[in-house]
This record gives sequence, structure tokens and C-alpha cells, in this order.
Amino acid sequence: IVPHAPVLLLPSSDDVVAETQTSVAKSMAELDWNGVDAIVVVSPHGARFGIYRSTAGSLDGFGVHGVAFRGQAHSEVAARLSDLSGSEPLESPVDHGIVVPLLLAPWDDVPVVAVALPEVTGPHASSSSRALDAARALASAVCAAANEWPIAFVASAHTAASLSPRAPLAERPAGAQLDRLILDALDDDEAALAHVAPELWSDSGSCGAGPLTAFGEVFAGRASQLAAYTAPAGVGYIVAESNGARR
Repeated sequence: IVPHAPVLLLPSSDDVVAETQTSVAKSMAELDWNGVDAIVVVSPHGARFGIYRSTAGSLDGFGVHGVAFRGQAHSEVAARLSDLSGSEPLESPVDHGIVVPLLLAPWDDVPVVAVALPEVTGPHASSSSRALDAARALASAVCAAANEWPIAFVASAHTAASLSPRAPLAERPAGAQLDRLILDALDDDEAALAHVAPELWSDSGSCGAGPLTAFGEVFAGRASQLAAYTAPAGVGYIVAESNGARR
């Protein structure tokens, strides 16, 4: 699980944000990609469920120019996931849920499959049920494809956007509840992520509904090693890696 806030890539005079940038970058640099043929990165910021044709993207949409990424794709894995999940092809550029992690993490030499789930936050939000259905279809496809290729699965997601008065949605009880649930699931059994009530995702303002549900489905019965956790602006940023061992 990795965060995708553009602020993680931009110079900041805020000491707390700067410390977060350092912590997240260090933790992501230590993620292990050895032995995998492809990294499947799933973002919650798509217009619909689909797999991007390439990994090219930038932060131009945020008014940040000169911050761009173009990596190598894995067309075979992408095609297999598309067939298994019923997802559609998406044209580039990829959204920031893909761009930010790719710029933060040193995985240039591993092909990437960039997947988008329907957005459940913001002005163009879809229903959470649509995103959760897509997440489960994707998780099933990833598990099947992993029988053919060694695959790393990356959920690009945040916890709640309502953890403090500084948060985009201000402070909400649902935010603290979801944040605690996610951290407990990572410590105990990631399957709990796949069973969060849809209203809790929406009440807390979390973009993570789709990717974290898929993560919970893929790694059910396992726990994660939490490498970094911080909420400098009332949004929970996590870097965590499933340890692969069944509970």
C-alpha cells in the first residue's frame, strides 16, 4: 500500500510535511520488487474501471509542470487482467494515483500495469458499490494471473480524509474509525479491508475504498509490515507491505 498525494513530491516549508516526504520516500525505497515480472498498481482516481495502455503521465492537471513519468508496461499481464476482470482499455495519461507512486518509488526496471478504479470522492465520484464491485473483479483477476506470472500488487490509496481540522473534509468521527480499522487490519488480517461497510468509506471521505478492498481480497489471511504512517494534513498516508505469510 502506498500513498499518492502530489504534495509528497513538491518542495514544502512545512516541517511536518517535509518530514512526511522523507519518511514516505525512505519507506518506498525499501519495498522489495525482486523476483516479480510485473507490478500491478491500482489507483482510485479513474473515470471508470480500466487498464491504461501505457504508464505515461504527469502532474500537469495540478498545475505542476515538469513532473512526469513514462515507464515500461507489461502488455501480456495487462491483457490477461483485462480478459479476466472485464475491464476496459484506458488511454494515457495515467492519473495521479499512478503517477505519484511511480515517481516516488525506485521500480524503473520492473514493468508496470496501471489500473484505475472508479473514483468515489470528489465532484466526479461514482457510487461506492461500483468501485467495490470492480475492486473484487480485479482482485480475482490478479490472483488468477499470479498463477502465470510472479506479480506484485500495489494499492495506491489513503485512509480517511477527515482525521483533523486541517483535513479536506475537516474532522469526522468516521475518519478516525476507518483509520483505526485499516491499521488494525494490516496488523492482524488484511481480509478485514474487503469487508468495510460502504458507508464508512464515504462518511470518512476516503479514496481508498476500491484499492484497499482489492488489497484485502488478494492478501486475505495475511498481515502487513507497516513501514510508514502519517497524517500531516488530516489524510492518512500509509506505506505497508504484506508479509505473504498466512495467519
